[in-house]
Amino acid sequence: MTKAIKKIKIILPSIIILSLFLIQNCTPDEPEVERKETFLEGKQFTDLEWPFTFGQLGSTISFQISPDRTMLLFEAPFGTDSIQYGLNILHIQPKKITHLYQNTNNPDWSPDSKWIVFGSGRSLYKIKINKDSLTLLDDSKDKGGNFFPDWSPNEHTIAYDRSISDEYGKSGIWLMNKNGTNRTWVFSGVEPIWHPTEPKILATALNHKVITYDLKTKVITRIFSERIPENLIGNISYSPDGKRIVYSSQHYIWIANADGSAAKRILPSAKLEGTGEGRKLQANFPTWAADSKHILYRHTIINKWKETFFGMQSEGVISIYHVNVDSALLISNL
Repeated sequence: MTKAIKKIKIILPSIIILSLFLIQNCTPDEPEVERKETFLEGKQFTDLEWPFTFGQLGSTISFQISPDRTMLLFEAPFGTDSIQYGLNILHIQPKKITHLYQNTNNPDWSPDSKWIVFGSGRSLYKIKINKDSLTLLDDSKDKGGNFFPDWSPNEHTIAYDRSISDEYGKSGIWLMNKNGTNRTWVFSGVEPIWHPTEPKILATALNHKVITYDLKTKVITRIFSERIPENLIGNISYSPDGKRIVYSSQHYIWIANADGSAAKRILPSAKLEGTGEGRKLQANFPTWAADSKHILYRHTIINKWKETFFGMQSEGVISIYHVNVDSALLISNL
């Protein structure tokens, strides 16, 4: 009898543990709840809109707010009826649109908001905001192709990238005076961006690494970690106070510290697949407002989309939105 009781004492805990295990693992699985993305969309910055239908508006729309906050520089695409194709300035108050030039790319403001530097074809130009004093900045012998001009914060110098190497110079990041003289090669890379408060230029190296070049020490520093797919980063720019950057990558708009740390997604850019309809937001082409607290971005609402022989086509409306960065960082769960 005593031996039987001892056996029961030994077996009983094992039975209890096994029963609890079976109860836990036999409970029916709860259906997975789809995680809802939360983000701050912001507000429309101006009433300018570009409705488009299937096959229209293949061109991108880029824009920049002027340093004095009174004007918006934008490139209107083909397919707009009320606004001339090419480079335009929207004077915010009172509202007025000035058309500057057709067939432009990568425009940039002068720090005093009086001039625009831009690319057209394979050359660089500058023009006053009143359409006066259009100036070719390239040497007539320079056929290398110059792109992505960026005006220095001290107003004296323009950085740009030269696309090929030939007898007149090698490819890479170059500097020139604002009148086009004293052109000097600096380092290898593309798409230069001046740091607003330090003597540095941010660029993309030929191996797709995002780097900064210190003009005083000539030291090159990589700003992102290995985990960032740098070949997918675009539209990167510094906040005017130099403390943060904004960029597009992997169907999102990101905010990070100026050294690339603490990167966080704040806005989505919906990936379209197959054929469908509904409200899809594509947020891209971000740029900083002059207060370093807000960004502007191209806000595209896609209502219908379809896969065609020529690729994905869609219809919807493009507008310009602005959003407070700190509020967006607080709300986003992307």
